[in-house]
Amino acid sequence: MAKILVVDDERVLVKGIKFNLENEGYQVQVGYDGEEVRLLPLPYGEKGELVFTTITKEGMPMLRYRTHDICTLFRAKNIAESCGLQLRVLPLIRALFSDVNPIPVKDALNLMGFSCGACRLPLWHLDEGKRAVLCEELRKFSLIA
Repeated sequence: MAKILVVDDERVLVKGIKFNLENEGYQVQVGYDGEEVRLLPLPYGEKGELVFTTITKEGMPMLRYRTHDICTLFRAKNIAESCGLQLRVLPLIRALFSDVNPIPVKDALNLMGFSCGACRLPLWHLDEGKRAVLCEELRKFSLIA
């Protein structure tokens, strides 16, 4: 079973993401801030996925809007629609986390017209394959032409 750590300061969002991921068969651990996550008992050598939604919320207005929609639907007990919206945004989130951050997020922001420059060394450019996927996902949400 895949293990996922979800971190966000918005507790309702974390609960909604946890609910949806657990329904998909994942084992989910949650945290609400960086300090709390640092204190979580993570066994040595344990492998899993990390989901930090705050990075995308600050950097990607569309995802922030969609995150709000996901939470609003979840609070209204519209679980299936909330889950569906989350799953529609998931490929873009995966593209934004396809490499070491902030590489893909900076690439996305630059593509969207926000001049945030290149990453500082030792970070480098997003490779062409990952950049092509990122561009495709940004186009799907009309974030770039």
